[in-house]
This record gives sequence, C-alpha cells and structure tokens, in this order.
Amino acid sequence: MKLRRAPIVLKLVAVLLAIPASASEPIFEGFRQGTNFKVYIESKESLGDDRWRFRTRAVYEPFFPDYVSEWRVADCKNRTFDGKLVPKDAENSYQLGMPEIYDAICGEKR
Repeated sequence: MKLRRAPIVLKLVAVLLAIPASASEPIFEGFRQGTNFKVYIESKESLGDDRWRFRTRAVYEPFFPDYVSEWRVADCKNRTFDGKLVPKDAENSYQLGMPEIYDAICGEKR
C-alpha cells in the first residue's frame, strides 16, 4: 500500500519545488476598476553588469485569468525598465507597482 503512494508523493514534491519562492509573497497589491490584484515576480535572470531580465505575473481576483508580462530589462544602475525611468513613487495609475517591482528586482536603493 505504501509503495503505491510513493510515486504520487514524489510527483507532488516535484511540483511544489518547481514553484519559485517569490511566488509565495506578492510584490504589490492593488485595486483598479473594481478588481483586486496582486503582482509577483514570475522569472528573473541576471544579464550581468547590474541588469536583470524579468517577467511579472498579475493575479486578478476573483474572475479574470492571470496575466504574465512580456520579458523586460531592469537596469539597476540607471533605475530604468526597458530604458524608461522608474519613479521612486508612482505618480500615475500606469506606474502602479513599478517602484515595488524595481525594489524586488534590484533591492531597495532609495
């Protein structure tokens, strides 16, 4: 009986290990147009010279599917995403979460 369950347990462990640690804590939580959402770092890869390639995942509650962003590049020396300056504080709705994502990718450098 125990041997039959072993493959199932091993598969479950493999799935749990595949989930990145960053997926457990949202980087940013917000509310827009009547919908709550949370933003997570989906993937992060070093490009060297304090530059990172990354993708984010937005989880909308409760009715919309998750959104995974296109790959972007964070330059931690110049405080930019894809060559555009990241504000220290969001001033407009399109900047929501940008400072928090920058801090998660590059570390807090305020």
